[in-house]
Amino acid sequence: MQIHSEDFKYVMLDSMKVYIGASLSYAELQKQDQTPFKLRAIIMSYMKNPDENLTIAEHLVSMASESMEYLTYRQLKCKVKFTTMGTRVRRGGKKQNETRVMLLEDFRKVIDGLGEETDFFVEEVSISKLSLMAFSV
Repeated sequence: MQIHSEDFKYVMLDSMKVYIGASLSYAELQKQDQTPFKLRAIIMSYMKNPDENLTIAEHLVSMASESMEYLTYRQLKCKVKFTTMGTRVRRGGKKQNETRVMLLEDFRKVIDGLGEETDFFVEEVSISKLSLMAFSV
């Protein structure tokens, strides 16, 4: 998986969620002012200090479903926004990109079901502030 854009490097907050651009590396995520302190603590405690150059998108695609990182993201009710390239066919026969948002476990099932020739990229990860608040460090 190759992400070709630098557009997905951000942390945004609203009243219900934390939105994280999937092109951010963990080192960049730690340096962002908008990153909640509790999320920083969770990354340091439960994710065993992942490689600082590893982007969130690469990590989500490569992590094992039994790993502590996966279970941590699942506990945080992580939703993944991703785009599959040219998978949808319109009436005229033109191929169209399809953007979807789904829970991490559903995302993993879809990605595992995609063929090797299907190109996709992860745009964003969203975490519920309520689940972040309920998570004990």
